[in-house]
Amino acid sequence: TSLMIDDNTSTQLYDKIFKLALDCSNLKGSYLTIEDDTLEWQVRQLKDLSFDDVFLPEVLMGDLKTFTKLYETKGILQRYMFSGIPGTGKTESTRAISKALNKMGVTIIKTNICDIIKQKFELATILAPSIVILDDIDLYLGDRNHSGVSTLLGQFLDILDGVDKLPSNVGVIASTNA
Repeated sequence: TSLMIDDNTSTQLYDKIFKLALDCSNLKGSYLTIEDDTLEWQVRQLKDLSFDDVFLPEVLMGDLKTFTKLYETKGILQRYMFSGIPGTGKTESTRAISKALNKMGVTIIKTNICDIIKQKFELATILAPSIVILDDIDLYLGDRNHSGVSTLLGQFLDILDGVDKLPSNVGVIASTNA
């Protein structure tokens, strides 16, 4: 007898093998950076930073600590956007949250929005619990209130809150200067 494998069956088999390999890998709980338009990653070390190293108003510091406390107590990772001019603490706050969550076993994935953003979030779901860090999203998505809208905006919004929205153990930290 012979086994007939069509393209659809082959793709499903590849997807299952890929997910199984990732589940067995040592990537869960690590810090990955992923380049644009590729699913190639590098495992890196997070900068040793804590909330004590971030200087923001008390109200904002409370938000940062709530972000990590919600995961610690309920296993929920939020979607959070930092907005402000350069030098207002967006990057340092992201690093402090990332370090705190990574110590609890959360996979940290730093990448940009690109044509394969959906696949990057699928990877984050496989490696969950995970946080996807997206810096300077205004450079990739444009502004929906003006004519500078990127074709990726709809895809990104669908990932965040569309039909196939992210599970509660996959969070997003985005930043913008806009």
